Amino acid sequence: MSPSWRKSLSNPPKPSPARLEADANGGFCILGELSFATVGEVLVHSTPVLEAAADPCQIDCSQLARVDSAGVALMVEWLRLRRAAGKDIRYTGISPETRAIIEVSDLDGLLPMD
Repeated sequence: MSPSWRKSLSNPPKPSPARLEADANGGFCILGELSFATVGEVLVHSTPVLEAAADPCQIDCSQLARVDSAGVALMVEWLRLRRAAGKDIRYTGISPETRAIIEVSDLDGLLPMD
């Protein structure tokens, strides 16, 4: 019989799919996980939405269950996308864990955050 930890390593839990939803204030809320496993799909679905969004655009990150460095990279890509269109973006509700990744990556001066 194998130890239970081996079983959990061989069958890791699936990340909850992330999704971008419009909020009542004209901005967006991102929910789920922004991780290596989810950012590709999120980028595909969010690009046309963020390109068309009003200026300025606010994204509430307070409902994210988990963010890794790929999620932070997606936030940078959204910033690039908005700036290329001459529009602004601002992130709110960023968790201390995500803020730590942003700071360690020296992106705290780049990403507009509250």
